[in-house]
Amino acid sequence: MKGGNYFIMLLVFLGFILVSCEKAPKIVEPQPSEHGETGILSKPDAQTWTVDDDLVECPSADFVHPQDAVNAANPGDHILVYPGIYGSRRYTSPTPPHWSAPNDQYAPALILYKDGITIEAVDLDPVNTVIETTHDWWSNPVAIQASTGGVWDGSQYVGAGVYPLSGTAPNAVSIIASNVTIKGFTLRKPYMGVDWGGFYNTAGVMIGGLYAGDPNHLGSDGNSVKKCIFKDVWHAVYIWHSSSNNIINNKVEPLGSGTGHWAAIEIYDGYNANQINLGYTSKYNKIINNTVADKGIYIGAWAPPIWTDNTGTKVNGNQATAIGTGYSSGSKLFSGNNVDSYWAYQASDYKFPGKANHSMPPNWTGW
Repeated sequence: MKGGNYFIMLLVFLGFILVSCEKAPKIVEPQPSEHGETGILSKPDAQTWTVDDDLVECPSADFVHPQDAVNAANPGDHILVYPGIYGSRRYTSPTPPHWSAPNDQYAPALILYKDGITIEAVDLDPVNTVIETTHDWWSNPVAIQASTGGVWDGSQYVGAGVYPLSGTAPNAVSIIASNVTIKGFTLRKPYMGVDWGGFYNTAGVMIGGLYAGDPNHLGSDGNSVKKCIFKDVWHAVYIWHSSSNNIINNKVEPLGSGTGHWAAIEIYDGYNANQINLGYTSKYNKIINNTVADKGIYIGAWAPPIWTDNTGTKVNGNQATAIGTGYSSGSKLFSGNNVDSYWAYQASDYKFPGKANHSMPPNWTGW
């Protein structure tokens, strides 16, 4: 093919990208329902929103941060995120009342609180689109109200998507809704050296809570985390009292011994009877075809007087150092994993291929 034809094809391709970006829809007002109310349940067909931090790849993008797109979206909408680094944001006007430290003005990078939203990176290489929370302190509830669309009326934030009852852990992404899909990002929550307590039990993606132990968002079901890379996290994915979630084709880069929990991917329902008895255990979750460089996968609870129920859990086709289950009842299927060791402790109804190690994992150093 002659050079001129190549040039024409390039122009057509670039024009397609530009048109695709230019045609991204703007805000659609909620439509009246059959009862005369306005709300998200009666909205028209799903909308597509665009996000570009520097407005270079998509000059007509709707927003420069994905949280703003979530705040504007209706359940079922699609959010496309162009390459960039999307991090924590600080809310200083007005200054929230501090309950821990000045750094609690920061909100986590992304809170997905609307059902059915799909958010995915446009670039097929997750390295180029990063969502990261870069603070160790828990967030003040007021900062979360501001982050999720609240507007200051002189005395309080009104119209926020989330009104947390307590502080919020600095996860990179928290999913407190159902049927959400997040795909194709690098997700980070690095230890910043400020406060270890703020880093412990945080996650690249936490499903079912704003923090480990959150009793207010149980049953965040049917979510999917796909084709993401996790770096510099304590946990990569942490599922808390939620079911039918799909963790598929993700990569967890080496986390090291100092700032990474041994269970990079964890389905965990608590450590005491009150947590196990919250009324919603984690069932029918699938952890499939993930690569965990130097850590493992865990299903269950730890050291409560009663067990949790993880019926229907499937852990298939993963690469990890260890896969374990503890304080867990209900049928669990483990198959096709490339793993150094399996282990079970205070568990039933599990099927390990080959010999199971009924003891602590290798090189155990504590929970």
